[in-house]
Amino acid sequence: MNALAIMMLIPSQVARIRTLVLARRRLERGRYEKLVGREAVEREGELVEDAGQVALNVALFPPLFFFAALYYTDVWSTFWVLAAYRFWLEQSLVRRSERFFTSPKVSRALMVGCGLVSLAFRQTNVFWVGVFLAGLEVVRTLKDRDAESGVRVDANLGWEDVLVMSYNQRKLYDVPVGDAALEDYLRTALSLVVGAVTSLSDVIPRLYPYLVILASFAAFVVWNGGVVLGDKSNHIATIHTPQLLYLSAFLTLFSIPLLLRPLSALLPQPLLPTSLRSPFTYRRPRPLIFLACTTIILATIHFNTQIHPFTLADNRHYTFAIFRRLILPPLPRYLLSPIYFLCSYLAIEGLGTPSLSSQPVKALASATKTSTTTGKPVEGVEVQRKTPYQPPADNTTSFLLIWLATSAAQLVTAPLVEPRYFILPWVLWRLNVPAARRNVEGKDAATDGEGAFWGYWARWSLWVETAWFLGFNAVAAWLFLYRPFRWEQEPGVWQRFMW
Repeated sequence: MNALAIMMLIPSQVARIRTLVLARRRLERGRYEKLVGREAVEREGELVEDAGQVALNVALFPPLFFFAALYYTDVWSTFWVLAAYRFWLEQSLVRRSERFFTSPKVSRALMVGCGLVSLAFRQTNVFWVGVFLAGLEVVRTLKDRDAESGVRVDANLGWEDVLVMSYNQRKLYDVPVGDAALEDYLRTALSLVVGAVTSLSDVIPRLYPYLVILASFAAFVVWNGGVVLGDKSNHIATIHTPQLLYLSAFLTLFSIPLLLRPLSALLPQPLLPTSLRSPFTYRRPRPLIFLACTTIILATIHFNTQIHPFTLADNRHYTFAIFRRLILPPLPRYLLSPIYFLCSYLAIEGLGTPSLSSQPVKALASATKTSTTTGKPVEGVEVQRKTPYQPPADNTTSFLLIWLATSAAQLVTAPLVEPRYFILPWVLWRLNVPAARRNVEGKDAATDGEGAFWGYWARWSLWVETAWFLGFNAVAAWLFLYRPFRWEQEPGVWQRFMW
């Protein structure tokens, strides 16, 4: 690594970490406000203890960290998308003192500016700054109106009830991911479409910033004669649905420290030691759903697997070895079907996993302190009572649908499989994984008895994730630096392994 690469690496890493910390804090604060109310949050003060380490772990994400040391656009591409996301989050903050820029109009303008800059680094960023954020804005508009009306939308409604509620009352059906079945995602999609169409007068004015981004991108496409800069013949848009299967495996591989709890919940609990039993109930996939999804995955693999010439033409990339051993031979390709299903299940449960460690909420009413010697109330002394454990506010089905649709729009149109294409889907998924919280004494809930191991795991899972990424980065650096090789057609030139 030369001096110029180091000079480019340091400011980009610091800037990206700062943006991630700000985005993470706003996400966690929004979830906690939903759980306990804004007044309780104001009394509690800062609640997010892991924001810095989460940001550090995202910065250590192996493909992103590796390419930060090379002349690739991924670092700055990710930075500008996250900057746009951060300014989108700023618009949700009610108190002006919380905003970096006090005016929502300034935040919207900066969001548009960051989005346009991100397109200069990677054209497919239009899906994240123009479609993903627009979808979240539609949901936010519908929910803001629900909050103003004071009407609470109940879960487990029938199809007719959802349609009537979305059309007549213009309310959004949106269920926490941890409680959602497959039918809930379909109902949310229906409710989102119907609610948006029947509320165009409210939705359209909120979408102007994203229409500016999309119009600018459309003008670029017309001027350039296509989306791709440079070699257009080898980057023709196509339908490549197995990309979503590869994304699920990619996401699970790198995030397994965060997905061990839902994975362990699939095991027969009575056969496990008491300390390893999951203290939470996860929605297990139904056998019929498993068979139907596995059949669809098999059909996708059989009819739509595509192997780009570049994939098997360059043995420097890890995808060459993966495709040569697992995708190119027919039998391993099909045997991966249940693995893809499991990975998809874990990725969804990761967004809905309740934390074992929760910040107890101080009750609005205070209790009188009792003397430890006489057992009588002590006059003039009050203590604050803590409520029982409650899981933090969850991601909802609307977020997962928008994230999945955006990931599909970016990946399915790409014939080439590259780990770099999965960076933004993973980063935005990771930023929305619920965080484990500590109580006021700095201890974790559920550290004794049944499920005790998972209490300690909640405390240390971020450190395990850090070590997991450092291990990947160490191996990648060792292979790159100390295991070079030569091509016969290029004698005297060293080739190196890379993502």
